[in-house]
Amino acid sequence: MTLAGRLAGTLDGRPVSLEANDDGVTLSLASLSTAWSLRGMTGRVPLGAPLRLLRFLKANEIRVMVAVGSLARIEILPRPHRLARLLVPALGEL
Repeated sequence: MTLAGRLAGTLDGRPVSLEANDDGVTLSLASLSTAWSLRGMTGRVPLGAPLRLLRFLKANEIRVMVAVGSLARIEILPRPHRLARLLVPALGEL
C-alpha cells in the first residue's frame, strides 16, 4: 500500500497540514502554540476511532511524524521519540 497526498487546514486559526508519502505520514504544525492547542483537544475528542487508526498504523509499521515549525520533527509511531512519550504517555499503551 502506498499513501500519497496532502491535506491543509487550520487549528484555532493557525495553519496545519497532513502529508503522506513513501516516508510515512507527517503532521506539520506552524508553531509550538498550535501543538499546545492540539494537545488540549485530546480530552474533548472521543478516542475510539483515532486509537484504532493509530494501532493500525503501528501494527503496519507506518511511520508517523509531527513537525513543529522549523523547531523539531519527532517520530510518534511506530517507535515514539522520548519527548513524544513524555508529552503523550498514552503512546506507550498502543
